Amino acid sequence: MSEKRILVADSDPQTAGQFAKALGGEWQVKGVASGEAALAALESEPFGAIVASLGLPELDGPQLLNRVRQKFPNTARFLIAEEADRERVLKEGLGTQQFLTKPCNAAAIKSALENAASVGKWIEDDGLRELVSRIRSLPTIPSIYLEVRAALKSSDASAESIGAVIVKDMAMTTKLLQVCNSSYFGLPRKITDPGEAVARLGFDTVNSIVVAVKMLGYYDRIKPAYYSVDKLWKHSQSVAHHARAVAMWQTSDRVLAESAYTAGLMHDLGKVVLACNFCQDYELAQNAARQQIRPLWQVEKEVFGASHAEIGAYLLGKWGLPADVLEAAALHHSPWRTGNGEFSVLTAVHVADGLEHEANPSGEGWPASPIDTIYLAKIGCLDQLPHWRESVTGKTNVPAANSPGSVTAFRTREVKKPETTTPVAPVLPVTPVKQSWYAGILQWIASLWQGPSVTG
Repeated sequence: MSEKRILVADSDPQTAGQFAKALGGEWQVKGVASGEAALAALESEPFGAIVASLGLPELDGPQLLNRVRQKFPNTARFLIAEEADRERVLKEGLGTQQFLTKPCNAAAIKSALENAASVGKWIEDDGLRELVSRIRSLPTIPSIYLEVRAALKSSDASAESIGAVIVKDMAMTTKLLQVCNSSYFGLPRKITDPGEAVARLGFDTVNSIVVAVKMLGYYDRIKPAYYSVDKLWKHSQSVAHHARAVAMWQTSDRVLAESAYTAGLMHDLGKVVLACNFCQDYELAQNAARQQIRPLWQVEKEVFGASHAEIGAYLLGKWGLPADVLEAAALHHSPWRTGNGEFSVLTAVHVADGLEHEANPSGEGWPASPIDTIYLAKIGCLDQLPHWRESVTGKTNVPAANSPGSVTAFRTREVKKPETTTPVAPVLPVTPVKQSWYAGILQWIASLWQGPSVTG
């Protein structure tokens, strides 16, 4: 496995040793002193990530990482530089995915690289790797995101200072104000100042919006005629809002709730990646899902070797988003694959996505994935589902069995190979019976069934 093999390109030979010490014995660290030596090392053996210094000889850090982006797209790319060089990084760091400040903090190094390595957790075979190698258009991290993230981390961060960064980008400003003034937040008056919008939404929410808007904005310019990025954005906003609300109802943990909001906003990003890179094939996949009356993600898996959920998680991992956000994006249709037996960000997003499809069926012609009641029973949350459903949809019962957006009476495991589909334990139809009895039956079923764990 190459995920925990790190190449450090720095003219100072001590830098590689510092990384090795920070990461511990489970990581393999190789050091090289120039950009050309780094490319030669990548040609000879695989690395999960490369960390390049800004001031490398022959080929500087930004130039090296841009070459790596083109030749080795599956390798995570980090640029390290002094804080004083941030402006240069913003201007020249085209191939950079993440920026580390010198002197590097050991905990920050380990966290950043472990997040990058965790992308491999959602890749069970070569299907996704092969698909990603065929994607011609993957957005690199934009300067506005780096600026906003730097402002958020600043010791004197304020709503005004972050608003001053966002206002440089007209599209970002417009979208931020739209979100702030949406019905979700129920503000008594219209907000027109980006700084006030930041204060109202909170730093974490703003950071999430910046990521989502820049990613979707990138693809909006090249989307096929049949695909609506705006429709995806509206659905993602709703899921994000519901996921945060469900997380707060269940845990009262604001950190978890904000992560759920981020994951909800990003969970379907892989759809637009597929639509914009495989236009005709994706339209055929959608038509097949309609004709076969099957969830789209299952057909995606057969056609492409990976679903939009896995592709989205892969890209978010390359952008350095946290592992719980990656898990929620990757498994929001198949939460039984998680090894976590408790309520999590994944739980919130899975439930929120299902409830949003119940409340606002897409009308696309294929069935939405059901809320996995066996999974909820296993983690002890099934009794909460009627409350969550009523809070989101205003109803306590699911739609009729054959209506659009309904909870279907079965579930299937994800397709491991493009040519196979394996049905698994059925979910009992939800009927308006006494909730405690129903929950007890499903708890018993869950105790007999052991779902597959996700392997690293």
